[in-house]
Amino acid sequence: MPMKAIARQYLCHFCHKKVTVCHACDRGHVYCGIKCSQIARHVSLKTAGKKYQNNQAGKLKHAERQKRYRIRNKKIVTHHSSNLLLTYDLLPPTLDKTRNTENKIITSDNRCHFCGNNINKGGDDGTH
Repeated sequence: MPMKAIARQYLCHFCHKKVTVCHACDRGHVYCGIKCSQIARHVSLKTAGKKYQNNQAGKLKHAERQKRYRIRNKKIVTHHSSNLLLTYDLLPPTLDKTRNTENKIITSDNRCHFCGNNINKGGDDGTH
């Protein structure tokens, strides 16, 4: 009797894309790819930094760091007037950073998102 291929489906914790992963590729992934995991890590670090900056220890460390910076870069600076902003300037187009363009494999429910191999739901041939 052939074995059934085992697969797991989940939603990416960052972009909420539906992901199917075969048993061989499954390592407890929670993101659809490296891009989403890197962005999520960046957001996590930024949030932790803001949280630290808002407590007393973080504020003191920041003040010390700024003091050292000002001593290191001590120079006479005069004030300059601001540049005039033109009201008819166009804003540059922005990229949507939440879209995941790195994963090249187009998957459906019966293909592994990571290796692209067919996941046999019926188990009739037993291949991965």
